[in-house]
Amino acid sequence: MANLTTAQTNLHQQFCESLANVQLERADDCATKLRANILPETGTAVAFRGEVAAQLATTYFAQGEYTRAEAWALRAMQTQPRVDALCLLGELALLNDNVEGALAWYAAGEILAHCTGGLIWETIARRHKQLQTRFFTLYPQQRPIRAQTTHGLVLMTVQDRETFAATAESIAANGIWQGPTTVIIDGDGPQPTCLRDWTWLPTATPKREGQARTFFRALEHAHMLKWDFLTVLEDDIVLAPNALEALQHIEIPANAAVLAWYSNAPQPFHSIGNQSRIVMQQMPCAATGVALTMTRRTIDQLLTSEVYNAWTDTHGGDGIFNLAMPGKFWATMYPNPVQHIGAVSLTGNSGARQSPSYPHCTDARTLFTK
Repeated sequence: MANLTTAQTNLHQQFCESLANVQLERADDCATKLRANILPETGTAVAFRGEVAAQLATTYFAQGEYTRAEAWALRAMQTQPRVDALCLLGELALLNDNVEGALAWYAAGEILAHCTGGLIWETIARRHKQLQTRFFTLYPQQRPIRAQTTHGLVLMTVQDRETFAATAESIAANGIWQGPTTVIIDGDGPQPTCLRDWTWLPTATPKREGQARTFFRALEHAHMLKWDFLTVLEDDIVLAPNALEALQHIEIPANAAVLAWYSNAPQPFHSIGNQSRIVMQQMPCAATGVALTMTRRTIDQLLTSEVYNAWTDTHGGDGIFNLAMPGKFWATMYPNPVQHIGAVSLTGNSGARQSPSYPHCTDARTLFTK
């Protein structure tokens, strides 16, 4: 608990007594005054202010005062997210027959609870799974894949890459991709059985060419075959359940040059629940090409740019977006249906590589239905 003054301690005691006696107006007044007099400057103060708001929200919910329950659940997360508040918002969405909204709130709650694990996470995951079952009962038919388009999937790797086998198995177990599939490898090596139906494109010479050339080969391959959409995946990732199907359904925003499925940044609060789950950044921006989808227009613009023709760096090929398309928008989908594996990247990057919004056991088809 935060370090409280005598006056604050007395106010908190009054708040607890009011809750115990279900005197909600008095409890509301105490909570408002208590939070106003405790600034969220330290970790303990942040947690204490959130706890007070969450307790009041839960009591309001139990008494059927749902509007106030929602307001106090949101106040509980003024400074940082809380598992209990996220799940309460999910239950409130469900009361309004908003199953999709409930799934989004619970997905966020499960992601946060997964960090600590234990009984709390297991309970939330179980409830979340129940909601997923209900969702597919109500909406058994997913949107059709874009008509009259070709959406190619490319997995980029390098010879003898340790993480490649795990990535290949994750993709193969994830469902059927309704389009052409290609592995572009820097070097050569045995083609895994689980990807035996994929096109296998090794380099023409034994010399390694680097990440940038591999990425550009993916763009050139899509351009040559006149694909309408290209999704590229790096070789050190795993996918959430049914993510491949979800990736084929989502529409790229009209003003976005590229849509990313991974980010090591926390999920923005406004992208949870019924709000937009696509966050836009104007390039140049700090973004990564771990898993991307782009249109033919973007591919053509990249391959006809002076930046592409003058490129000499061995790695960092995804940096071409910032250089060749300044002012265009980079979109990121939350929660991220793609997660990094491995401690170090191909280029030696060992920084923050885990997506904090990866939904773990969530069926990705429930995330991208709009």
